[in-house]
Amino acid sequence: LRSDEAILALRNALNNDSFWGVQAEVAAALGHVNTEKSSMILFHSLDVVTEPKVRRAIYAALRSFKSQEIVTGIEKKFRKEESYFAEANGLRALGVMRHPKAEELLKKALEKDSWNEIIRIAALDGLGALRSQQLIPLFLDHTKYGKPHRVRMAAIRCLAQFEPGNTEIQNRLIELIQDGYLLVQF
Repeated sequence: LRSDEAILALRNALNNDSFWGVQAEVAAALGHVNTEKSSMILFHSLDVVTEPKVRRAIYAALRSFKSQEIVTGIEKKFRKEESYFAEANGLRALGVMRHPKAEELLKKALEKDSWNEIIRIAALDGLGALRSQQLIPLFLDHTKYGKPHRVRMAAIRCLAQFEPGNTEIQNRLIELIQDGYLLVQF
């Protein structure tokens, strides 16, 4: 799969196939190839591909690369997305790829309203990927009753990523077992 011919065939399918499902699978495959050439193909396909479902898959695939050039490029592109889902995957990529201003950008995204809290959840996911101890109070705050339930559940998932032994996190998670919302309890 790493041959130039195979990668070029995947690029052609990503940019030209008539079915978005094929394009999305190709994006995922290119993400697994994990070469500089495949990362560039994915990144430049954001300028070609218009289907939001495919763009979402491209951002998800780009998370497997650690190139500063790619992560800086994602910062410029994700804000222009028409689809909340594509924008959300761009936000997640900023955290996973450790953009130099990820914390600032993702905290700003927490302020943005979106359908079903897609953007806030993605911002929390991106912040969770940073695994910064300084963000624990932010996650704890987002578990409070009164925040949208989906946001609360995302914050809980972020807290669960920290190493065991943090009594503040443990105590909060134990409190949440008694929460009035069943899915938060789970």
